[in-house]
Amino acid sequence: MLLDVLHRAVAVGWVYECSQILVGAPLFRRRLAPLVAECRAGDRILDVGGGTGFLEKLVSPSCTYLCLDLELPKLRHYTVNNLGANALQADATQMPIHTGSIDLVTCIAMTHHLPDPQFAQMLEESARVLRPGGRFILLDAVLAPRRVPGRLLWSIDRGAYPKTADNLRAALASRFEVGRWDRFAIYHSYVLGVGTRM
Repeated sequence: MLLDVLHRAVAVGWVYECSQILVGAPLFRRRLAPLVAECRAGDRILDVGGGTGFLEKLVSPSCTYLCLDLELPKLRHYTVNNLGANALQADATQMPIHTGSIDLVTCIAMTHHLPDPQFAQMLEESARVLRPGGRFILLDAVLAPRRVPGRLLWSIDRGAYPKTADNLRAALASRFEVGRWDRFAIYHSYVLGVGTRM
């Protein structure tokens, strides 16, 4: 019961942003900043599961940023707080986006919300919407049973499908050429992978 209330509360934009600060998101965002900064003027960036659009703060104003998420309260928070925001409420497994029209797809802290078949479909859709040579950035917490803080966080997380680092790397490599694969820890154990559309 209490866990259900907590999960509903985290769907609210400002509550979600506060919860992200508590789990160390500002620290992993620093790892993302140089990767997103590699975008060139005119690039189109799709943030899959973008929530309240935090990634837009890392994106050059010369690029077009699109925040895709299934949860309307988070997207509302994003659009209210960002004049001219590009938000799209959609399912990441069936993106209403033209094939080959995106230069960079990001998927941050989202894979643990998808069962394996949906995760595979999200990767397939991400590869479809990317232009040839486009990049895919994946960052998420992974199962690491020996990490006590991570176990506690998983016990309250809405994401019911945490994956291992090996599972994520294999899935990424099945659709992209993996050019970078890092593991690091804050409270959770994390992976950060960058793949290029083959």
